[in-house]
Amino acid sequence: MRVSKISKAKEDIFRKRLAYQYRLIYDIGCATGLRVTDIISLKKDVLSIKEPTITEQKTGKSKRIYIPKKLREELIEFSKDNRVYIFQSKSRLGHLTRQAVFKHFKRIAEIVGTHENIGTHTMRKNYACKLLAKGKNFKYIKTKLNHERLSDTLLYLIDGISE
Repeated sequence: MRVSKISKAKEDIFRKRLAYQYRLIYDIGCATGLRVTDIISLKKDVLSIKEPTITEQKTGKSKRIYIPKKLREELIEFSKDNRVYIFQSKSRLGHLTRQAVFKHFKRIAEIVGTHENIGTHTMRKNYACKLLAKGKNFKYIKTKLNHERLSDTLLYLIDGISE
């Protein structure tokens, strides 16, 4: 099932209801277009670099990301007590799991009462739609998402084109 791009009003309600660390994850995803697995595995040291380059877990491709200054400062403060990862797991060594993030997103979507299919990929879809709204072309968005095929990118943008 495809994830939905949610309306701005529902997104605001959804985002406000997220627990703090999950809101930070959501904000990073919407700001960078990273997949949740790449977000949760970010190490604290990337926050000291203005535009760090990461290697995507799914594709193995390098991607340069920009985390807005205010968000980066918030992440530095949030993770100051964590050992290695920004989103250090409290119950085990390592970082949060993608399943934990997915479950939290789903639970909050139910609480908010939205009927859209909100998931961890919603962040990437929102990122792509924001680029489209800024006038970026499909090829540029495809590159930013590190997609192999333009058809994959267009699936992200279907909702954005019709709005």
